[in-house]
Order: sequence, then structure tokens, then C-alpha cells
Amino acid sequence: MIKVISYVLSDNSKPAGLLGSEYTDKFLPSLLSATPEIVGCTANILNQDLAGGLPGDKMDAEQPSSAHSYEAAIEYWIESTADRMAGVLDAIEDSPGGQHSYWVRELVAKDTVEATEKPYLRLISPCLPKTRMPLPQVFQFWCEHVEKANRIHIGMSRYIRNWHEQPLTAGAPAYFGAPMLNFQSQEDWLERFYVDEAGAEEIAADVGSFVDSFTPLLAREVRIKEI
Repeated sequence: MIKVISYVLSDNSKPAGLLGSEYTDKFLPSLLSATPEIVGCTANILNQDLAGGLPGDKMDAEQPSSAHSYEAAIEYWIESTADRMAGVLDAIEDSPGGQHSYWVRELVAKDTVEATEKPYLRLISPCLPKTRMPLPQVFQFWCEHVEKANRIHIGMSRYIRNWHEQPLTAGAPAYFGAPMLNFQSQEDWLERFYVDEAGAEEIAADVGSFVDSFTPLLAREVRIKEI
């Protein structure tokens, strides 16, 4: 089984939330019906109701990039023979609006019992590597970062690391990967994102050692097809 993530670019010509609805109500059900090789699909749709921005912004930590803005991050799990795979990927790319798609390797860093329920929100952040840092070194830094993330993000119920093995969209940004952090409640998100201010500073310094910038998506999870 392989995993693909498509980051759906925002479309300012459409009303807020419309593009996400086009995916969940029309495109994805039609795609899944026509493509049995896609055995699982989760749509992470920009949550228009969240206010206050990233908790890190309040502590001047982990400044995000504004190079791209995303409306959704769609996760696909695919089981296919080699001769069919190209057709499956073409079907995924033939979607509403622009997107940046990647073949990814999913690495579970934390998964709690609570995370089986739909979270209050998911924070998904495609990341660009530190300039001139080799990708194997970036990967090693990210592996070492896991202990700090689990210790400091005390409100986090699930932590998935998506390592980008290969871009599938021509001209897609050179993201090395995207962490996905689940928070089960508003309190977990706003009050327990960091254990304390010292923890926030530690995380910011560690992230800055291997991440040049990242593009945060605060999303609501819609499970379209469960594996």
C-alpha cells in the first residue's frame, strides 16, 4: 500500500469553504466510486471557524511561510498493480483547482486511544528544508525532534510524520514532509499546545535547526473512506 497527499491550493475567486465542499460532496465520492484501488481517503478541510491563529504565533515561535495557501490536504491510501498506478495518480490529479501532490511514507510518532475519535482540529504543515541541508540529514533531525514534540505538545493526541518520497505534481514545492498533529478539544489546542513557554522556545529552536519555513493548515477531518 502506498500513500499520496494532495495539498489543494486556495482559490480566492470562490467563496470561503466552497472548494472544500466540492471535494467532500462531489469530487472524492465520484473518484472513489470509479477507482477501487483507492482503499482509504481522508479529507482535511480548512476550518473557517478557528480563530487566534497558531498558538506559536503568540510566543513568537515557529514563524510560518506565506508562499502558498492551502484549502485542504487530501490523504489517499492506494493498493494497485504497477500497470494501473499511473491511471490512479492521473485520476487524483484531475481534481478541482490546483494542487501539489506527493507520494509519502507515513511514520506514526504518537497515537492515543482518544485519537480514534474525530479531532477538534488537525494541524498539517508541509515543510521546506533548511537551505543546503542534505535530505538524509533533515530526516535524521526530524527523527530526533520526535521526542521533544511528544514531550512538549502535551495536548496532542496523534502525531503523524509524512515524509515526502517524491513529488507527483510538476513544479510542486520541495517540501521534505508534513507533520500532522491532532488535538481532540479546543482546550488541548489553545491551552495545551505547549507544556510551557520554555517548551515553546525549545521547540522553535529545534524546528529552526532543520526547517526553513512551513505552511500551516488548520483543518477539520472528514473521513471519506476508512481502510
